[in-house]
Amino acid sequence: MDFKVLLPSGVSLPRECIEAAGNDELIAGILYRRGIDKPEKIEAFLYEDKYRPFNPSEFENVKEAIKLILSSANQDAKVCIYGDYDVDGITSSVLLVEALEPLVGNVIYHIPHRFTEGYGMDIDVVRELGDRDVDLIVTCDCGISNVDEIELARNLGMDVIVTDHHTPPEILPPANVILNPKLYGADHPLYPLPGVGVAYILVRALYEKLDRPLPEGRWLDLVALGIIADVVPVLGECRYLLRKGLPCLLNPERVGLRALYRVLSSSGCKVEDEEDIAFQVSPRINAAGRMDSPYLPAELLLEKDMDRALDMAADLDSLNRERKALQNQIFDRAVEMVEAE
Repeated sequence: MDFKVLLPSGVSLPRECIEAAGNDELIAGILYRRGIDKPEKIEAFLYEDKYRPFNPSEFENVKEAIKLILSSANQDAKVCIYGDYDVDGITSSVLLVEALEPLVGNVIYHIPHRFTEGYGMDIDVVRELGDRDVDLIVTCDCGISNVDEIELARNLGMDVIVTDHHTPPEILPPANVILNPKLYGADHPLYPLPGVGVAYILVRALYEKLDRPLPEGRWLDLVALGIIADVVPVLGECRYLLRKGLPCLLNPERVGLRALYRVLSSSGCKVEDEEDIAFQVSPRINAAGRMDSPYLPAELLLEKDMDRALDMAADLDSLNRERKALQNQIFDRAVEMVEAE
């Protein structure tokens, strides 16, 4: 069967775009309609060796963030990673905890409670962090809209680095440093990244500054998981990191992921591709925050002991079953209400 891609009236597909797609007019046309409309863009999308990875040290404001982190390390400061309760926020938090602990030493983390705190930073939690003598807060997957909370943190003597990927409001928070590719428009190479991707770029820049090369695949399992779960556009650096990280995610070294996959396998679910990640793994991690246990998935991903990890994975699986049962009850009740009225 022959296929053709219909372009808008008056628009023709440039010959050089077809050539860049290996003379495949169908592929070239699909990409062209999706905004990948220049030969170099098409080649970078289709061929890994044609893509030039982003240099982390070129990320706007990253040098200021590194100075603040290294200053905290030199002063034996207490650092709090402030995340979110979804997969992106949890993977971001775990990545930053694992990356900063060897450098700073005194690192804690906070995952918000969905029902008592809601999304983002909470004013009472910020006060509590001040009482606990936290010196530096590093947000991940949140913070860009928390003007009041970050102003309070600064007034209490805490420094704040915001790493986020959500659309910035008109008034930015008074953080010491803000890392958010959405500040720089859709043409920014990091624009599609989720929060864990932004955290990863910061960590890579930090370790390169310290001349500490990352082992092959380090933290790319978390990056790939966040990209899939957050359903971000798989373009540019996002596509590159997912391509590099997916093998690390499907065949993980991380104990917590291996334990979760083992629990899934015992119930007949195999983790073989990105679809399994999206529909089997991600919902179980998200279920914890939705069912009143926001710390459980972070603890699982940080766990080094397989026996403890298996217990946590089983708890996550149980919470997901509870979530599905509750969801079905709500749906059935909604159908009853609609039919009655």
